[in-house]
Amino acid sequence: MKNEDIKQLAVVMKSTAKLYSKDVDSSLVDIYFDLLIDFTMDEISKAFKDHVMTGESKDFYPKPGNISDLIRGKEITFKPDDIIALALSKKTPLGVFAAAFIGSYDMGNGNTIYLRGRAKEFLLDLDELTNRSNTGTYSPWEMQLLDKYNIDPLSPLAPGLKKPRVKESKLRLVDKKTVNGDDFDSDIPI
Repeated sequence: MKNEDIKQLAVVMKSTAKLYSKDVDSSLVDIYFDLLIDFTMDEISKAFKDHVMTGESKDFYPKPGNISDLIRGKEITFKPDDIIALALSKKTPLGVFAAAFIGSYDMGNGNTIYLRGRAKEFLLDLDELTNRSNTGTYSPWEMQLLDKYNIDPLSPLAPGLKKPRVKESKLRLVDKKTVNGDDFDSDIPI
């Protein structure tokens, strides 16, 4: 959000508050503005509308955390078979990283029990990978994998997840052999 969006935020908050017989003053708007500043006004407006229309949440005025959760989306749980399917397709960052973790030989020749075991191991680090994706702090090796498979580093980590909230300027691939000043081998087998 930009500073000039505070008036629009106040309008959205006050109009929503009428549905809940709640008073919204300027100090409350300031608090919401400070806590939701990383989101766009369009995202916030949509989240307020979604909150009003959604199940049990429609019974209470949304707190900043409710709005943030609606913008970021629900947490998706992946099963080992989901990871294997994504790894076979190599069309998302998560699929490419899973394929690299499991290994290309094993993807083509491993039995189901072995592949599920490797996918379970991969899932142990999924939270860390998700955080790196959301903040745009991929390692040079991860950036090289994405580049090899023509995957946009700003694309969602996997289907159903939101795009990273990072500006493109923070993810810079200077050339195929240098990422953020680090040199590395351009031939990683997958």
